[in-house]
Amino acid sequence: MVKSLVRWARWGWLVLLLGYCALFFAEPINLTTADLGRHLKNGQLVWQHPELLSTNFYSYTEPTHPFLNHHWASGMVFFLIWRLGGFAGLHLFFIALNLAALAIAWRCAEERAGVGVAAWLSILLLPLLAIRAEVRPEAFSLLFTSVFFQRLLRFRDQRASQRSVWWLPLLEAVWVNLHSYFFLGPALIAAFLVDSLCSPARRGQARVLAVVLSLAMLATLLNPFGITGALVPLTIFQEYGYRLFENQTIPFLLARFQMPALWLFLGVFMALALSLGGAWARVGKSAGVAETLIAVGVSAMGWVAYRNLALFGLLALPLIASALGVLRAVRPRNDRFFALAAVLSLALVIAVPSTVWSLPPASGRRLGLEPGDGEAAAFIRQQHLEGPIFNNYDIGGYLIFHLFPEHRVFVDNRPEAYSAAFFRELYIPMQEDDAVWREAEARFGLNMIVFHRHDLTPWGQRFMIARVDDPAWAPVFADRDTLILLKRNVRNRSAIDRFEIPRSAFHVTRASP
Repeated sequence: MVKSLVRWARWGWLVLLLGYCALFFAEPINLTTADLGRHLKNGQLVWQHPELLSTNFYSYTEPTHPFLNHHWASGMVFFLIWRLGGFAGLHLFFIALNLAALAIAWRCAEERAGVGVAAWLSILLLPLLAIRAEVRPEAFSLLFTSVFFQRLLRFRDQRASQRSVWWLPLLEAVWVNLHSYFFLGPALIAAFLVDSLCSPARRGQARVLAVVLSLAMLATLLNPFGITGALVPLTIFQEYGYRLFENQTIPFLLARFQMPALWLFLGVFMALALSLGGAWARVGKSAGVAETLIAVGVSAMGWVAYRNLALFGLLALPLIASALGVLRAVRPRNDRFFALAAVLSLALVIAVPSTVWSLPPASGRRLGLEPGDGEAAAFIRQQHLEGPIFNNYDIGGYLIFHLFPEHRVFVDNRPEAYSAAFFRELYIPMQEDDAVWREAEARFGLNMIVFHRHDLTPWGQRFMIARVDDPAWAPVFADRDTLILLKRNVRNRSAIDRFEIPRSAFHVTRASP
């Protein structure tokens, strides 16, 4: 009876955990700021236009600038799912990838420390796990990271045969074409190789892992760019001329923002450090050399970039559980504790207000696109508006998805696809200095401005105010996300006469920084 209760508690908790986690990802897709539109267009066009793999294909400003499209296969997968199931189906697929990654990590934690500890830890870590709710290729990396970690852990602990690690190089050959975090595969294998070398009893495992690591590193060459593609994690930031929020360090963000996720990261980091430190103090390297190396690596990634917090949270779950399991004091002593801890954890999920975990409000949860997401693009098509378009960084992917090839973009949200000088000497100065704007306006023959209204950069805010006040430009469309202005000329006279929005309709609600 007790064993049956424990089994039901284990799997019942996991189902509830995954369902609750899915709510964090059920934020409607907003293409106006997402990369997703460009990924879908990549998947649609890659066979007809292979040049999009290596050049800035969608832009008219720097069309020949070299660009290595390291996530091209993600676009193909996303496009196929989208064609079959629309945006709702693609959204479900993305959620499934994240839930599969969580389920595997949770299973590792449960095996190391029991249902109760895994349950409590997973509740604590949910906000970090779901911090990247936008549909992105990195969901593949989270899943592959969980799979690699679980296979290697079970192989080391002799709970799985050699076959569990021999197919990791095959997965690596897929991973290298999906997302730039493919380097985590060889890094995880290397951590367990070092672990096996530290134990004379596991030298046989070391020989197997050495071969698997060599094959995995060779697998990174199986991409359209060969050695250049394999080295992209080391080179992607060499020509990165635009500062992104997601790439900022935790100290930088803590000094400027009050975000619960940042403080949660600090708390989890301390818990990970203390639990591993305690395990080492108690049993030495038996605490897990691999776990320690991985903890150091993923913690460093978390500290240096906000975008890595989901990866940190995913691995922190089994890593902390493993350390606590070594300490034994928190390992459940009998099956009844398993069941009781799981029940208490379920009660906590129900009792704690969702706002504590930054769960989206019920009214804001849905699959697929936000209502009205495509209206700005539809307006441009229906009114047969002509370019060239000047657009801001945020909305580039949206324009690529809806309007390419009829319209090419001035810029899009791929900093590595443009030279650093482009941002430093053209894109940003155009919005800060009216003289530079006038020169670029004439140089490119700009006829339309399409701007994401919630661009919070100092230059973006100033530019929108200046152009609304500029008698040479007429605002003709505005919705929750997008502002469209047309140049006052003969070509646009008809559209301006019908749709011009009076200046009195616009209000500056806060001063530009």
